Amino acid sequence: MFYQQKKYLQFLLKSSNQHGVHSPFVYQLITKCFYKKIDKNLWETFLKTNISVLKNKENSNSKSDKNRILSHKKTKLLLRIISYFNPKSMLEISGSSGLKTVMLANDKENLCVTTVFDATEIHSKSIKNKEFDCIYFHNNENQQITRHHFNTCLESIHNNSLFILNDIYANKEATATWSSLKKHSKVSVSIDLFYFGIIFFRREQAKEHFKIRVSLFNC
Repeated sequence: MFYQQKKYLQFLLKSSNQHGVHSPFVYQLITKCFYKKIDKNLWETFLKTNISVLKNKENSNSKSDKNRILSHKKTKLLLRIISYFNPKSMLEISGSSGLKTVMLANDKENLCVTTVFDATEIHSKSIKNKEFDCIYFHNNENQQITRHHFNTCLESIHNNSLFILNDIYANKEATATWSSLKKHSKVSVSIDLFYFGIIFFRREQAKEHFKIRVSLFNC
């Protein structure tokens, strides 16, 4: 906990809002997604769809189960990001936070969400032979596995794909992994929201890294 508090203070000193951004793509993402309040109907739909998961969060005695479920405020931010990009095909790794429920709340047609739980599944032909618009990585305690999954998933992206990484400041190892991944040669843009890290592969953009302040209290 102390590590996260320390890193958050450092993040506040180095981060900016839309006024410090010159990329039109990122500027629009900030103003029309990160800083836009969630649609009330969308959130109510999510709550109705996700009642069982929310109950499990309160009643579960398993620490690992609780760690796999995002807080309401982080879920709202994730829901806004997903709604903004409107992906048709998604992959969630480690069974994360019930991302399928988040996607179902969007009520999008032709939506496909694939969930994998281990390294065996991520190497299956059904994953390697597909392209995904968005891939969500739940924080894995073994950062070597996270990096391995990242490199494997690079085979399943297209120019407009994005990766979302949860809890990039969970601990020193997670932060080091984030720092390493965003430097990959295929990465064009990375956005550090503290709560999530987002990576893009847009070949038409110069390589840039952003730290953007997002208040979960305004979600």
